[in-house]
Amino acid sequence: MKFLTLIFISGFLNTSQVKSYKVSYISEKKINLMGNISTLTSSLNVYATENSTVIRYDNVTTDSKNILDLNLPDSLIFDKSTWYNMTEGVRTVIPFDSVTITATEEYKVIFSLNCQKYILTNGNSEYECWVCKDLPNTIIPFPAAKGFEGAVLECKEKNSALVIKMKSIYFNNN
Repeated sequence: MKFLTLIFISGFLNTSQVKSYKVSYISEKKINLMGNISTLTSSLNVYATENSTVIRYDNVTTDSKNILDLNLPDSLIFDKSTWYNMTEGVRTVIPFDSVTITATEEYKVIFSLNCQKYILTNGNSEYECWVCKDLPNTIIPFPAAKGFEGAVLECKEKNSALVIKMKSIYFNNN
């Protein structure tokens, strides 16, 4: 996995005036590799302010002996209203299918934070997402989750073995 020095959006490093967050997620998905079911595990770090996001894939492993070249981007960047894919220093706009978000009446507590369950539909994919309205909606584990009323702390793709969960959250309260 290549590592790219994070390219921060203008104003992100100026934390003396902006509240900033670092959130770590773990993502696991069961995949079929050459007839064998394996677990693909990814570590994601999200660096966010109230109006910007950088998603970084820091580690991708599998329990299989097969070597994977997933061709993942170095970083995903949100700047004001547009998502970009950053790979080897080249920034390209990420297109999206239409996204539908529906609130449910289910609630639970994650890391002492009150969360509400939402259903996100993106093309043919449907996700159950747990959202905390006390945190900014720029804290998300993937770009399609951009329209919630708060931070996405957990997400599970329905009819799939993909699960994304927050591991930790740190913030700078300047």
